[in-house]
Amino acid sequence: MAGIDSFNPLLYSQSAAALEAAKKSKKEEEQKKTEKTKTRFADLLHKAEEIPATDPDLPIEIASMEIDEAVAFLMDEVTMAGEELKNSPLPECYEAYKKKITQFLHFVEKNTYDIENQVGIRSPRFKNRKKYTIVTVVNEKLEQLARDIMFIQSSQISMLAKIEEIKGLLVDLLS
Repeated sequence: MAGIDSFNPLLYSQSAAALEAAKKSKKEEEQKKTEKTKTRFADLLHKAEEIPATDPDLPIEIASMEIDEAVAFLMDEVTMAGEELKNSPLPECYEAYKKKITQFLHFVEKNTYDIENQVGIRSPRFKNRKKYTIVTVVNEKLEQLARDIMFIQSSQISMLAKIEEIKGLLVDLLS
């Protein structure tokens, strides 16, 4: 039989060795890829640790404080700025008070509420899916405290509202 090769074990052992070598090289490539991803993730993690945890809208002083300490600090800032505005209603005091109120409300919003977006089920009547935003109160104590502060500061806040209304009327007159 001229068309059939005889059994040559050397031929098969070389192909098995070649397959084994190919498997090893694939495993090494996969390990290199996972190591690259691990280092990338680790690099991102280290970069995130280097970036300050505070928001640029918030004062730097509260970065190292606990939530309760930060709230007390921000409340004191709002109270002092409110008293200063009440004693001398100057534009600088108005701007300082507005900034302190904004910082306090931003901190409360950031640490009190958890906001989650969900996409609803597509109905045959509507082409687009409805989007739902679910707001959950995480820290009820902080929310109550924010309400109390806003109630205490209501006279200054109403003064701010009147000033903003006057500014709006002036802008309307100019345009």
